[in-house]
Amino acid sequence: CLSLDPLLEFLLHFLLFFLTTGLLIGGAIAFQNDTIIQVQFVSTLLAPFGTFARWYLSGLNGSIKRKNWEWLPVGTLLANMIACAISALMAALKQQPNYSALTIMFIKAISTGFAG
Repeated sequence: CLSLDPLLEFLLHFLLFFLTTGLLIGGAIAFQNDTIIQVQFVSTLLAPFGTFARWYLSGLNGSIKRKNWEWLPVGTLLANMIACAISALMAALKQQPNYSALTIMFIKAISTGFAG
């Protein structure tokens, strides 16, 4: 198993994060004429935040100690309810006629990437 100095490991993760983010932002800019591909790039940027939120909320799983309710994964249920609420909010916002194409793209990306 490869063992790295903690500072070097942090710097490598930092570099990888910024390289990946830069490539995804560059891809979104490069495909200015194709909104569907832009939404995919921005969704990919937002997906890790949704993943982290779901992982954090999963810590609540098993927290109910009452008889006959210990089976309920509270964190997973809460994460799915929040994602549904965000998706519903984004769908409602998308119906407004006065948003720019960029705003609509971000609304779709939030619904697909963060809440998806």
